[in-house]
Amino acid sequence: MTASRKRPSRPSGRDADPRRTIPLNSHRWQRLRAAVLAREPLCRDCKHVATDVDHDDGNPGNNRPENLVPRCHSCHSTKTMREQHGSTYGCDVNGWPTDPRSHWNEKSLEGDAARPPPGPFLQRNGRG
Repeated sequence: MTASRKRPSRPSGRDADPRRTIPLNSHRWQRLRAAVLAREPLCRDCKHVATDVDHDDGNPGNNRPENLVPRCHSCHSTKTMREQHGSTYGCDVNGWPTDPRSHWNEKSLEGDAARPPPGPFLQRNGRG
């Protein structure tokens, strides 16, 4: 009878980047993260309480102290979205894209009546 071999787990998500030199769930990263947040507890961008540590240059293998920047989760997500997709736009309350370059906005910019004018988020019986 052959002994069963445990297959190595495949990295996924944030750990899948081959440039990452310290796994995010390791004690080493947790100590480094705690040191960065202790040194600078506020988000570099908005000055709210920092919860995340970001690799400012976008290289997860560059763990030099000057590259590890404290950010709140919102600012970190916005920066990551901008780096990965070139945009941080979302949708308005009616579901229309707020990015003026979106192909969905082309007809509305020409005055197409298919897009309703922006209105209040909740309207009940015409009383707003």
